[in-house]
Amino acid sequence: MRNRSFDLTSLLGNHDFILMSPDLKAMEIQFLINEHTAITCDDEIAWLINIDDPHYFRADNIEKTCNEIPINETSI
Repeated sequence: MRNRSFDLTSLLGNHDFILMSPDLKAMEIQFLINEHTAITCDDEIAWLINIDDPHYFRADNIEKTCNEIPINETSI
């Protein structure tokens, strides 16, 4: 694995498949499904959020995903 000084995170888009996730995890890429992660720079923080498909598979879980994010902090 290549040495890097930052973490990589992946989010599925509208035309991506869950079958991609094992390959991403094997490459040490964090993979979010109904999850969140913090992005920090100096003293600033922003939350990267992924909500799964609310329409076709109805697998979304906004409550679980956003539960621990402070209301006054930036989220993407």
